[in-house]
Amino acid sequence: MSVRRLAAVVLVLLLAAPMATLAGAAPQAPPVPALLVDVDPASGCVLAYEYPQLQGSIVPLTGVTRSRLFFHSALGPDFYYVEAVLEGGRYVARLPRPRPEAGPIVYYLEATRSDFSQGRSGEGNAIVVRKIEDCPASRKAAPVAPGGPVSVFDVAGNPSFPAGFDGIAGAAAAGAGGAAGVGVAAGAGGGFLTSNVGIMTLAAVAVGITTVVILTNNGPQSPSR
Repeated sequence: MSVRRLAAVVLVLLLAAPMATLAGAAPQAPPVPALLVDVDPASGCVLAYEYPQLQGSIVPLTGVTRSRLFFHSALGPDFYYVEAVLEGGRYVARLPRPRPEAGPIVYYLEATRSDFSQGRSGEGNAIVVRKIEDCPASRKAAPVAPGGPVSVFDVAGNPSFPAGFDGIAGAAAAGAGGAAGVGVAAGAGGGFLTSNVGIMTLAAVAVGITTVVILTNNGPQSPSR
């Protein structure tokens, strides 16, 4: 083989190598854009004893699997959250009813995607006013949301009842624990309400006594004549 022919073969091989590498490379997926999260109002007012409605935007919406509004009152630094739902392209969240001493309330919106990446907004804050006319012009009044009590959770996902708020789901049931034992006892037997023990227990509850000591006679019974 001549030198010229050998050089031509080597040149062809050198040119073919990078082409083969490019042909065998796996196509790269386009990068996933970061979540851009915003909350509205960033500086607002909420009415005392009403359910405030806060909202925010999440871009892009594709792949968002969870959205939560985190908040805390002026009575403590610990954050709690309520679920936010998608309505008309916006994520909307209802807070429990704040009492006047809860303000200012600090909050932010957080979103999680199917690939477990997260994004969150900056922190907003809202003062609590007794009437809408008390909201300064520099702040935006949050709308009042319809509906009943709101489910609230701590950062670990446990149902919670943050100080400074009313209208929390489960709060009434949690506060009725003192009477729960009586309800169980009442269901234990059909004759409880008409027995002496039942009458004594119900009377004690009526006057505010929560601990009742009941003595029963467990000794042998006289045979019936």
